[in-house]
Amino acid sequence: MAEYIEWRRQHKSDLASAVWQPFQVNGCMGPTFVKMIFSESSYSLMWFYNDGLFECKAQADDILGQTKTMNPHLEAPLRRILHHIESVISAQVVEGVTFNVTQSNDNLDIDFTSKLASVRFVWTFSARRLPCASTSEMMVIPLLTTVSELHRQKTELEKLLARKDTEIADYTSQGALLSKRRLLTPAFDATAFRHQMATSQGFDAAVAAGGRDAFSSDDVRRLYGELTLKRRWLCREPESSTDNEEEVTENNTSVVTGVSWGDERLPPSLVAGSVTPGVSPSKSPRENLEETAELTRRRELEEKLAKEEVKRIKKSKKKRLF
Repeated sequence: MAEYIEWRRQHKSDLASAVWQPFQVNGCMGPTFVKMIFSESSYSLMWFYNDGLFECKAQADDILGQTKTMNPHLEAPLRRILHHIESVISAQVVEGVTFNVTQSNDNLDIDFTSKLASVRFVWTFSARRLPCASTSEMMVIPLLTTVSELHRQKTELEKLLARKDTEIADYTSQGALLSKRRLLTPAFDATAFRHQMATSQGFDAAVAAGGRDAFSSDDVRRLYGELTLKRRWLCREPESSTDNEEEVTENNTSVVTGVSWGDERLPPSLVAGSVTPGVSPSKSPRENLEETAELTRRRELEEKLAKEEVKRIKKSKKKRLF
């Protein structure tokens, strides 16, 4: 979990992880959505329109050039222009602003007219259709994942309600009473609840909307964003092993001393007639253990002598004081 939090903190927002928002277009009856990323010098937008995905990107030079062409009487810094475009797209409902769409094969032009500092501002997004695989990656799979997660949450809520009903029944059996009778509710029945929802007017309205309200709720957009980020994390490319190998090599290089192998295929210890520097071939494993034990004993003796010397010095200082 900590690793995911750190990755999310360092993750740079892009269109793939951006959240869809409803987009109102004149004359379009089907669901239309937009996702966008704005920076101080560029923007990237993607539309879901007529069952296809369209993408539009622009950098600083393109934006300034288009502003000069379409708004010759306007003088404004780049950041102010980008902020105005983003606010118009995000707000959707702005007095006197309407979005018009013109589609020609794989090209999609979306234009609007607004007011920037009391000056008429005209803008056109020129987007191109993305391959069908992008629709699956950007729309179908995230929505299927969202449906699965909503079903999981619904199941957990049903379990929670069942436990709450058991808790209320226990209170009632012990003589507990409600202060107001109107607060009394029947025990939750999941089957009856699903039947009631499927026969309600809200169900008919949702079906008639055809998905246009899919991202109207803040909760749905928030859940979609969480799922998208988690999916990016789970599908991320594994870290390259080259960096780890280089790090291990550097660490080994800093510790190991002696003669380098050079261009030889085998280390000197495996070549007949060679002797590895610093290692005596005549010593047996038992002799090596005895030598190690002797070194340990000497080290302990030196530490003991050093402590006794410190005590002696402290005693002599006390004698001088008295």
